[in-house]
Amino acid sequence: MQDSFFVPILTLIITSVVSVITITLAKESKISEFRKAWIDSFVEELSHILAAVKALSVFIDTIRKYGKNYLEQTCLNMDEKLVSELRYKASENLYKIKLKLNPADADQSNLKCSLDELAQAVNFLIEFNGELLDVQRAIDDVTIKGNKVLDNEWEKVKKGETWFCFIRYAAISIFFLAIVFLLLHFLLRSL
Repeated sequence: MQDSFFVPILTLIITSVVSVITITLAKESKISEFRKAWIDSFVEELSHILAAVKALSVFIDTIRKYGKNYLEQTCLNMDEKLVSELRYKASENLYKIKLKLNPADADQSNLKCSLDELAQAVNFLIEFNGELLDVQRAIDDVTIKGNKVLDNEWEKVKKGETWFCFIRYAAISIFFLAIVFLLLHFLLRSL
């Protein structure tokens, strides 16, 4: 009587554990895909900001050195329309990144502050004859802090979500315990 009850219950436990593991792995895989997409868009947007800011600062520096006749004296080929497009793209990507950043995360909050400082340095450069070196320092600071945020996100992708790791290890432990009990049951039954 006990055998007819014990084996189906143990089989049910093993099947349930396998199902939980499968669901957990599928969900974790989907979250990893979302994180990877976030990382890809973050890199693209941040690189657009930095490239646009660098191009703007070079243009402003060239105008300062050569005046409005810079086209005749340099190989820089930028006009006001292109400068306007660069400013728009930099602003657009700046706000995309700011909306993605988590203010509760210290590294992401630091990056947001650095992005604000970069925007201030660029505005000061354009509006008040600011220093090109200040913009370059801000670019370097954003690059360093952006790399830190990316490193943290890649670590999360590699490690997996904490909750899913716990469920996976708990389910695997229960699975092996159930197999051990099943083997012990058959071993003791045969004696």
